[in-house]
Amino acid sequence: MSFPQAASASGQACAWSVVLPAGTARTIPAAGHARWVAVTEGRVWLTLTDSPDGAAGDVWLQPGEGFALGAGIAAVVEGRGAASFQLLEAPQPRKVPGRTAWQRTAGTLEGLRRSVQWGAPGAVCVG
Repeated sequence: MSFPQAASASGQACAWSVVLPAGTARTIPAAGHARWVAVTEGRVWLTLTDSPDGAAGDVWLQPGEGFALGAGIAAVVEGRGAASFQLLEAPQPRKVPGRTAWQRTAGTLEGLRRSVQWGAPGAVCVG
């Protein structure tokens, strides 16, 4: 399964729901924008495989937990047994005078976190 860089027609975050049968893994390639991995069922093992600053590592996530993948970070996701997760693509932030790229990215990730926390419906993605 690939996750193309995409945006919804309304400019909202896009969400892909992914089912991981036991013994399978999915690669989330690096992208030029922020994404959010949200576990919906089972236990998920997330391994950061590539990042601009050379950071790598493993994270275990339970249902209801999530992890922010910043721009340029790739990951491999595997379930402990059967699991599922959503990959949310952040809408591309608008340039706002006086706001740094860091401030725009932080605002985008916070919006994604709130969408997952409050169960906002995912937008239909086109790509």
